[in-house]
Amino acid sequence: MEHNGVKVMVHNEDKRGNVYTLCAQLVLWYANKRICVPRGFESDGASVPRFFWRYVFPSSDPAALRASIGHDYIYRTHPDGWKKSDADKMFLGTMLVDGVSPKRAYRAYCGVKYFGWWSWWKGGRRSK
Repeated sequence: MEHNGVKVMVHNEDKRGNVYTLCAQLVLWYANKRICVPRGFESDGASVPRFFWRYVFPSSDPAALRASIGHDYIYRTHPDGWKKSDADKMFLGTMLVDGVSPKRAYRAYCGVKYFGWWSWWKGGRRSK
């Protein structure tokens, strides 16, 4: 599967659903900060619960794929110079550039901004 220059392999791993594996490095920018997500990184796409799909988008929405993969990587690895708020704003900006409607992109952004603390904290503990 390829969308917006992101080529991924899609496989069904477990009860989480689809898992996307990057086939090539993904480079994203936010506020003069660059993030390079390495080839082989696995992501579950946008972590949108099924009952919110009609208000946001399905977790497999191709227009949200680059943003979701980049966001997952930053949350899991806490690269130098990146804060949670930077990751969340990069997520919003990339979704808008890639064609997610502003209303749906903002809803997804609010979800990670207000409810992503546990995932951010867990990622920081893993990366140490």
